[in-house]
Amino acid sequence: MKKIFWCFVTMVALLTTSCASLRMDKVESDGTRFLSTKDSRLYTGFSTGGAFALTCLVSKDGVTTYNLRVVLNEGNVRISEGRKLMMKTDSGKIIELTNLFYVGPGSYEDVYPNIVAAAYYGLTEEQINQIIKGNIVKIRIETDGEMIDHNLNSNQLSSGLKEKYETIKVALKEKKSVYSDF
Repeated sequence: MKKIFWCFVTMVALLTTSCASLRMDKVESDGTRFLSTKDSRLYTGFSTGGAFALTCLVSKDGVTTYNLRVVLNEGNVRISEGRKLMMKTDSGKIIELTNLFYVGPGSYEDVYPNIVAAAYYGLTEEQINQIIKGNIVKIRIETDGEMIDHNLNSNQLSSGLKEKYETIKVALKEKKSVYSDF
């Protein structure tokens, strides 16, 4: 019972951080800039959970790409590159994203006492806006094993993604270099 209690406390701490703040805003010496928001709760189960963050990469050439980072506390999950994340809106429309990197042994993060996996799904600005406006009510994560399905409460993905996207857009207005804040 004590172990279950500490598992629960760790999951809550991991999954309930603030939506609207940056976890990282780093500029490399070549001018490439990487931004990531803090994780926010996506869903919780009895012994499982999920969180999400928005990441942004601005290349040295000024090309901006976004990723939805989905952190899973689902055991030893494996997700091959190319697997889908499907999101259903309250109107029944399906939005699909594709996993960019293999997730499995060697890529797990140890968040004592749990092992979590982080999958990165590529996003366009059009898809971000579809998710924000779509009121996402259900997600399906395609893994190499079983599908992971979760109903979402209170539009947390759509409203949380909106806050994260706005936070990154505000941060991008400030020009930075590797010398900033030195």
